[in-house]
Amino acid sequence: VAADRVDEAYEVTRSVRTKEYRYVRNFMPQLPLIQPNYYSDISETMQELYAALRKAERSGMTDAQRSMWLEKRPVEELYHPATDPYETKNLALDPNYKEILEKLRAENSKHMVEYNDSGLAPEAYMYAVSEGTSPYEKLRDRSVYPLPRILEISEKLYLSDTMQEAAIPYLDDPNPLVVYWTMIWLQYQDRLDDSVAEVLNKKLADSDSFVTITAAETLCRFGRCANSLPFLAKSLQSENPYNLLMAARAFELLGKKAEPFYAQAKVDWRRLKEKTKDQYYGYDLYASWSLSQVFEK
Repeated sequence: VAADRVDEAYEVTRSVRTKEYRYVRNFMPQLPLIQPNYYSDISETMQELYAALRKAERSGMTDAQRSMWLEKRPVEELYHPATDPYETKNLALDPNYKEILEKLRAENSKHMVEYNDSGLAPEAYMYAVSEGTSPYEKLRDRSVYPLPRILEISEKLYLSDTMQEAAIPYLDDPNPLVVYWTMIWLQYQDRLDDSVAEVLNKKLADSDSFVTITAAETLCRFGRCANSLPFLAKSLQSENPYNLLMAARAFELLGKKAEPFYAQAKVDWRRLKEKTKDQYYGYDLYASWSLSQVFEK
């Protein structure tokens, strides 16, 4: 089972199951299970769900209900559907299920590598490197898309007690995907060390725009917005549709932290709304929706 971007909402989740268990690997656990999504949020279903949330906040939520709205998710999930059909009891941290967890984790990675799962390549990167050919063909090149190494590094970062300074070499890796997924890991942390922030500030001048945008988002996520916000604001004017959407989504998710550039971003939002008023799909439309979540609420 796989899940990736839906309109402006990015997601990378993979899952495998046996007859007894279901394993879930969240590659973007810094994001909540239910993300803001403009088109979905105006639907009757989501309106009812948000109404139920407001009611539950007043009367109290069960642990299962609360898990749907947490700001972050577990990196791994393991469920036994026969005894837990609603999958509310995560067994991933239970030592009694360690062997099963490790087996399914390995099966998930093996499956991703076997089928060369391209979901760990952001669209901005995927289409930049495949100019003149197809992403399918280009991403088969392990020097371009080192999927086994990305999985290995991701597992090391998330599933061991890695200190942030130990991740600095990955931020200086020659492959931008290694840099990108290391920054995603950093977004999952509770704080950002000064030494790491110094490296990220240098990444604001990176030649890969998707790395620059992610570095800016990571810095500002931890309140280090003075140098990073201008890069995000500039990217809202990008002619590259993939970078535009990444920047708009980052701007949205930063919330009040992005407020110093609201006036400038509102100009870009109005321009995008006018440009896409007759569209039903497209990256610029999704970018407009993302900014609408900021300025229409």
